[in-house]
Amino acid sequence: MQAANQKLLIYLAHLAPWRLILIRLARKLETKLAEGLSVHHEASHPALQHHFENMEQQREAGTLGMWVFLVTELMFFGGMFLAYTLYRTKFPPTSPLPATISISPWELSIPLFLF
Repeated sequence: MQAANQKLLIYLAHLAPWRLILIRLARKLETKLAEGLSVHHEASHPALQHHFENMEQQREAGTLGMWVFLVTELMFFGGMFLAYTLYRTKFPPTSPLPATISISPWELSIPLFLF
């Protein structure tokens, strides 16, 4: 995979008039990435994910992510309850309350016969 990326960079560098600059930048980037990966993975905590620099940054990112999730859930469900409340105040229920409905035993046994 790395060889294919290197060939692509060399091909693109030949197309551009500043090909020497692109080749130098690609080599610098390749060496920095190789150094960063080797240094990062040698002395790291086993639970440290690859995209974090240290455990403190990973913990802070997880905490921030949880707070963002909680705030978005609060906004979503707050809006849902607000919309429901406004709808119920603007359009009150017109059907009788459940306490005033009378159901005969025959009507209650109808679902039993359907199964």
